[in-house]
Amino acid sequence: MRLYYILLLFLFACQHDSELQFYVSANGSDEQDGKTPKTAWRSLEKVNQMMDNIPSGATISFRSGDTFKGNLRITKDSLSINAYGEGDNPEFTGVDRIRGEWTKYNDKIYQLQLSEKPENIQGLIRNGVKMTLGRFPDQDAPQKGYFRYELFRNDTLTDVQFKDTTDWVGAEVAVRHVRWRMYRHKVVQQYENKLILFPNRQYGDIQTLGYYFINSPKVLKREGEWAFDSQMGAIYLFTDTDPNQDTFTMPSTEKVIEVKDCQRVSIKDITISFASERNISIENSSHVRIENLKLVDGGGVAVFVQKSPYCVISNSTIHRMNFAGIVTDDDKENISHSLLIQNNDIREIGVFDALFTDGSPNYRFCGIMVRADSCIIENNRIVHTGYIGIRALGANLLIRRNYIDGVNDYLDDGGCIYVNGGMSKADGTIIEENIVTNAFGAPAGGPTLWGKPHTASNGIYIDDKTSGVTVRNNIVAHISHNGIFYKGNANDTVSNCRIEGNLIFNCERDMLFHGKFQNRDHAFAGATFTNNQIWNTNREIPYNSEANTAFHWKVNDEPCLEMRSTITARLLDIDEFSNNIIITSPKNDPCIMWQHQMISLAELEQKLNASGNKMKVLTEEELSGAQLFFNAGTEIKEVALPADQKFQDYQGNIYSGKMKLEPFTGKVLIVN
Repeated sequence: MRLYYILLLFLFACQHDSELQFYVSANGSDEQDGKTPKTAWRSLEKVNQMMDNIPSGATISFRSGDTFKGNLRITKDSLSINAYGEGDNPEFTGVDRIRGEWTKYNDKIYQLQLSEKPENIQGLIRNGVKMTLGRFPDQDAPQKGYFRYELFRNDTLTDVQFKDTTDWVGAEVAVRHVRWRMYRHKVVQQYENKLILFPNRQYGDIQTLGYYFINSPKVLKREGEWAFDSQMGAIYLFTDTDPNQDTFTMPSTEKVIEVKDCQRVSIKDITISFASERNISIENSSHVRIENLKLVDGGGVAVFVQKSPYCVISNSTIHRMNFAGIVTDDDKENISHSLLIQNNDIREIGVFDALFTDGSPNYRFCGIMVRADSCIIENNRIVHTGYIGIRALGANLLIRRNYIDGVNDYLDDGGCIYVNGGMSKADGTIIEENIVTNAFGAPAGGPTLWGKPHTASNGIYIDDKTSGVTVRNNIVAHISHNGIFYKGNANDTVSNCRIEGNLIFNCERDMLFHGKFQNRDHAFAGATFTNNQIWNTNREIPYNSEANTAFHWKVNDEPCLEMRSTITARLLDIDEFSNNIIITSPKNDPCIMWQHQMISLAELEQKLNASGNKMKVLTEEELSGAQLFFNAGTEIKEVALPADQKFQDYQGNIYSGKMKLEPFTGKVLIVN
């Protein structure tokens, strides 16, 4: 009898499991029940049709190596999406094949008329390869392919130097409005040196910024370049070969996976590509878990989270997104709290010429943008973004052990890690043990300083109205503007922030306290600056990052530490300035600026009533040979030092042969 009951329980369990497991494969059939690999469904649309009938707690498995087109809409609680079988991840793709005949527009350019007229195209793919959006001037032209206008007022852009007689009516222009924003406009009229643009979207009178033309056959000069005329619904392609022999596709599905109004959903081991807006959209849900995904070649955002707390995004690859990587944005409501974003590899975000829509500028070209409270962002690798690496708008965030290499490639005045208390309270946020490097900015098309292009890229940027943020034990290196920028604006305070134990190496200005305070006392109240190590090298370095190896940048002769405020006394609000070490050379000493006057460390200590700070002066030869070694991995790293040489740190400790570095630590050595 006991054996009988055991058998019944076993049979019930098997039956229960079969009711909770469904399969989808490219050679399946939507006429089948989907309950076994041999009776698998075929399409995402079939899954959507069956969603109401699929029980909560079910698993839907897609066959590895297969490709599925369209959109998956998840509206069921406790649903798991994964892969079965061997091979590459199954791929969900948002592309549609472009059908129609290419006809000759001129000798080198073909034209294809679409049956429908989309407002925008987020990419053109030829035989699986993304083509390049054409522009004029090209990026290799002077000023990296920007014209520079004298005035942009209302809807009129004036460029008195513009001598081109081409009729640009119907084309689009990508226009820098300020350092950190760029918009696309349609040219509706043109006369003399003026362009009349639509829509009228700007900050008032703007002067001496950059622009270039796109989306006209007149910009196409090179093999594989394309343009799209939204008014005509026509695609143009510059090519030497007949495009009718090839297969063309474009992103057309807005959201490839959409999770809405549900809880405890898991998505893992899937590749998601070519969405026109969002590869994954999570809305009004909670406890959604995304793991081991490949999110690639998106026309907009890889993962967009809105009003959805307790979500996890981990161990995923996010590459080649036109707009942003991971975004949580509740429009200042911060409903999407308690998120975990960890162990993701994020690369090439927002670095494709004008391939963007006019979405929120808050997250444009960011690797990660979080407008949420109580989140953890850790162990992510972010390489090559058009604007900011991590943009943090929330309280009680932990931003820890992220490696960020190469930011501000397309827009300027941002940085590797950016916090703004004016947009959302930042109290309780901790930025610790990150490595941020190679932020060189986008001077082309940006403002000029003393008649020359000027960049404003930062390592760690604490912006207006920020309070209660701790920045500790980070490595900040090779930054074209400020290593750490602690800033307030008119009538704003930046208070109770702690900057402790950071290693700052080879930046134009290693640290800037900057306030324009008019009506507030205690501008930097509660601020501390302690135990930081600053290497004031002021030398030319190669742009030797993972993102780009073809650019050189010269560090200007700026002070390593600058303290500036409209009212000098308000700098005295700094609670503690102690136990910092500044390593410099006779050429750079004194290297501290107080209210636009160069002073010595002793004078600074006297002004701030500080103590325990030190300045170590090296020879020019010693300082020029200083090398930064760091470990951006998760395990102890053994660094091989150049053979037959001995090195020392600033404290005089000797190193040779090999040196061990703990995860997310670093050391600067000079030749002994």
